[in-house]
Formats: sequence, structure tokens, C-alpha cells
Amino acid sequence: MQHPDRLHSLDAVRGFALLLGIVFHATLSFTPAPLLETGWPLIDRSPSDTLSVVFFVLHIFRMTVFFVIAGFFARLVVHRKGVKEFIRNRRQRILYPLLVAWPVIMLLFGVVMMWMFYKLGVKPSPPKLQHQPTILFPWAHLWFLYVLLFLYVVLLALRWLAQTSLDRDGRIRRIVDTFIAKSMSVTLLPILLALPLAVALYFTPWWNFWIGIPTPDNALIPNLPAFVGYGTAMVFGWFLHRQMHLVATMERLWPIYSVVAIALTALAYWMVGMPSTPITLTNLERVIYSGAYCIAIWCWSFAIIGAATRYLSAESAVRRYLADASYWMYVMHMPIVMGLQIWVLDWPIHWSFKYALILSVTFSVLLLTYHYWVRSTFIGAALNGRRHARSIGKAL
Repeated sequence: MQHPDRLHSLDAVRGFALLLGIVFHATLSFTPAPLLETGWPLIDRSPSDTLSVVFFVLHIFRMTVFFVIAGFFARLVVHRKGVKEFIRNRRQRILYPLLVAWPVIMLLFGVVMMWMFYKLGVKPSPPKLQHQPTILFPWAHLWFLYVLLFLYVVLLALRWLAQTSLDRDGRIRRIVDTFIAKSMSVTLLPILLALPLAVALYFTPWWNFWIGIPTPDNALIPNLPAFVGYGTAMVFGWFLHRQMHLVATMERLWPIYSVVAIALTALAYWMVGMPSTPITLTNLERVIYSGAYCIAIWCWSFAIIGAATRYLSAESAVRRYLADASYWMYVMHMPIVMGLQIWVLDWPIHWSFKYALILSVTFSVLLLTYHYWVRSTFIGAALNGRRHARSIGKAL
């Protein structure tokens, strides 16, 4: 495992999770019609069962892994530099980018949507929502920044309560540390971490089984499963930093976690099948499905962190560059992806060529704009914490 001052593997995991989001969103127009319940308005003339499976698998783990790493680095900054510096850092790197990027993204979405309505010959209509939030707000894919800020406030509040009244002597935190360490040593931790989310999902009547944790992209108050699922991930990441040696356990056991993750993902997929027909589950099936899905979330998360620690701990200028670029790329990718999906929608060619074109153009545009417009500018300083040289060779 790498020196704690240079956590190359966890940087790589964070960037990997964000870049997978581009791969994930590019599948949306190729999935069958019932997935329009997610609010995506496009259906390509060349749908793909393969990309539907990619959608299903990626949505299980990618954001949970991201929030685990976010919790880990949150405590790292608080521990090294204090709460005031943490707040200043998060304000610069999360709040300001959200405030600046959101109107830009909404404007670009508006342009793309108008083109879509014109091309399809339909009238504008509000998107279909999984449920009606108390306070609507269209975060789009930038919801992750808002939820990060929301959960940072919760974490800091819990930390303040623990230090001032609930756990002044640190006894409760030591008990939690011991519980986590012992649970991981006997490989029960994924089950225990999965339990709160599984219960929340089971009792969510509007839960769309196919998409797992409901995306909190249209509300000022995150839905309960998202709050529980991503909140659990951030709290675990926070406690993982308190016991960094546990990452070595993930490294040692990542093949086992991978096998279990694949098996549970296959079980969950088998239970709901392809999303070509409405999905109904009995109460018992709902229990089994929610349990299998949520345990798979954590086995995937542990496997990915463990494998990255095993194979990506060494310094790499290319990986560091991509990890830095991933933030800009994820924030800006959605209008580009959607525009390309509209462009190829009716092309009479196989989905694989369309999907490859969408990804290659999107990644090329985003990498070029990052390299020349972002990396060595004030935008790069805001997103990455400091300005970097454009050269990949100087990334470190």
C-alpha cells in the first residue's frame, strides 16, 4: 500500500468512478422503453440488451464508491488541516463549481432539448419522475455536488456533537472502530453496511428495481434511500480513514469480494430480467432482491478499492492527469452526450458503432477542453485545488 501522503490508488478510484459516469450515461438512449421512468427522453432505433446490462451493473456501485472515497478524503483534510480549512477547501472545490456550472449546464441542456423537440417533432413536456419530491429542483447530473455538500454538513455536525457532548472521551468512536475492524476481519462488513439501505429500499413503494438507489436529481431534500445509501458510504469512508490499515484487508480480499459481487449482481439481474416489461416482485422476492442488490453494492466497492490498492498504488503521471481531468469531464459531459445521442438517433447502423462514436467524441472534446481551457487556468485551480502544468509529464 502506498504512503498515506500520496494516495494514488484512491485518487484513481475517484477518477474512475466519475469517468464511468460518462460511460453509464451514454448507454441511456440504447436501453428499452420502460427505463424512460428514469426521465431520459431518448430511445435509439438500435436498442441494445448488452448496454442495458452495462447500465444495470454500473449503476450498482459507481456512486457508492465515489461517496466512500469522498468520506475518506473529507476526514483526511479535516485531520490534517482542521475544520476551517476543510470548509474553505470544499467551498472552493464543490460549492463554487456547483454555483457556476449549474446555470451553464441548464443553458446547454435547454439548447440540446430544443433541438431534440425539433428533430422528433414533439412538444416540450415535463420529465416523468419516479416520485414527486416535496421541493422540486432540477440538479440534473450535478446532484452529486449538492448531496456532497449536504452530507458534509451532516458529518461536521455529527463530529461536533461527538466532540462536545456525545463522545468527549472518544469511547463510542473507538467502539465503532473495533466493530468495523472485527466485522471486516470475518467478511461480514458488506452485509452490515448494506442493511440500512436494503431496509430503506424495501419500504420505498415507488422504488424502480432496475435502477437501484433512486437518483436525487430533482429535489432540494434527497430521497430517503439516497440519503441512507450515500450517507452510509460517506460515514464509512470517514471511519475508514481512521483505520487506514483496513484498506490492506480489502487489497488482500478483493478477489473474494469480486466473486461475491458478480454472483449477487447475476442473481439480482436474473430476478428482474431485461427491462422490456413491467417488473413485479412478491414481498419475499423484494426482500431477497433488496438484500442481494445492496450487498453487491458493498462487495463491488470493496473489490474496486482493494484491486486499485493492489495494482494502482504506484505513481503514474497519466493516471494522475486523468484523475484531475475527471472532475471537469463529468461536470460537462451530459449535454455533449445527449446531443450526440440525438444526432445518431435514427442512423440505420448497429448500436455498437453509435455508442463507440458517442464515447470517443465525448472523451476527445472533454479532454481537449480540459487540457487547453481548464488545467492551467483559474478553473483548474478551483476544480483541482491548484493550477497544473498542461504537460502530462509534469502532472506530478
